[in-house]
Amino acid sequence: MRINRQTIIKEIFANGFERDFFKFIDYIHENNTASEFPKRLYLAFYEKIVRVHKDNALKNIMSLDALVKSDVFVYDNKNSGMIGLSKAMYDFLVFLDISRSREFSSIEFANFRQNISATVKNIMASPSGSDDYKEAYTHFNKIINDILSEIKSNIEVLNIKVDEISDLYRQKEQGLCEISIIELYEKADKLYTRNIIPCLQFIDPAMRLQGGDTFIESLNNLQAFYEEKGLISDDIYIQYRKTAVTSYYKDLNRVTARLQHYLSSLAEDRKYFMVIERAFSDLVKSIEPLQHGRTQNKFLTADSKVLQHLNSLDGMFTFKQRYYKRLNRPLAQDDSMLAFKVWFEQIETRQIKPVPSKLKPLPIDMIIEHEKDNGIFDLMCEVNVPSRVDDIYLFVYETLFTALTDFSLIDVLYGIEYLLPLLNTSGLQQQNIRNKISDDKYFYEYVVLSYREEETI
Repeated sequence: MRINRQTIIKEIFANGFERDFFKFIDYIHENNTASEFPKRLYLAFYEKIVRVHKDNALKNIMSLDALVKSDVFVYDNKNSGMIGLSKAMYDFLVFLDISRSREFSSIEFANFRQNISATVKNIMASPSGSDDYKEAYTHFNKIINDILSEIKSNIEVLNIKVDEISDLYRQKEQGLCEISIIELYEKADKLYTRNIIPCLQFIDPAMRLQGGDTFIESLNNLQAFYEEKGLISDDIYIQYRKTAVTSYYKDLNRVTARLQHYLSSLAEDRKYFMVIERAFSDLVKSIEPLQHGRTQNKFLTADSKVLQHLNSLDGMFTFKQRYYKRLNRPLAQDDSMLAFKVWFEQIETRQIKPVPSKLKPLPIDMIIEHEKDNGIFDLMCEVNVPSRVDDIYLFVYETLFTALTDFSLIDVLYGIEYLLPLLNTSGLQQQNIRNKISDDKYFYEYVVLSYREEETI
């Protein structure tokens, strides 16, 4: 019996069955089964939820046979025990819960690129006003609409994925997460290389391909075709459609800037972790020959072979010799609280000559609080960058100094890291000039970087 799809959809959401259908989507994503999920999962849902429901009509509406005949499921493969979820139903479910949507990889963008290139060639090869021309032009508009929808959805999904990495990183720092630094770095790096870069390359006007046209080149070719024919209105329309897609470049850059911030932090943590792990591994290997009493009375000393390639403790002996008295006074001489109090009073009453303040070089490994980090990121995304900036560092310095009540010099480096990906790189130019900025503790010297916004005609 074929049941109206509208009735099926209505009953799914009226009875809260969408939560179970979302589980089918989760299985598809976790196991990379395209649109298939095990039949046993649906039968378990039917027996546990539908069969015991007080509305007896649901038993027929939600039966497996009814869903297959109504094309909610495209097939029931009895040999493999898998059910195929229809594309329309899949798209509808992930549309309702964007967090369950899949981020696009290079394959999807390559398909879009090839499809739009072939369609543009069909438009230019067909006589104007012919049926072939109209069909190709209609298909062109459909592809552009699909691309706009998918890129917007993809950016939302990428933001959710970056949020997940942000939460995992915060939990890792607080000791609330068991994921290793290596795993977290690989997760972030995979998201960047496999999902963000293909999307950036697809809508980047400066992108070039060998052996084919990019999305932007295909639209430029179509614009040139209309311009040559004197069809100015069609030329303007294609420019409008192209701009609608490329306008997402800035939104994607914001996602990129957020992820690159975590990637750089994770890369540092990963480097230190691997150094410590290697040192510990070397130490364990050096102990293995001494097991089971084969060698006795061996101690880990400064001249041990396992420490010869490490310079972490260099200078500690000299430091101890120089500051021994200061560090061990007075308990080394008299282990009494009274002697300690006398010594402390001497220190407390001693007049200390004020030392003139000296600015120190800014340590570039300083880390700011997470909330402040997010605040700087938001400021850089919202700041109105003039078309001409003679000194980007000074611009960020003045912007943050004015906006933040707890401003410190390290904030400028965070601001620079977030702002640069949002600017057109072709407008950035390094000058042969050095400048210096400072706060009440540190100074930072840099090579001046200027910015000129490219003029558009």
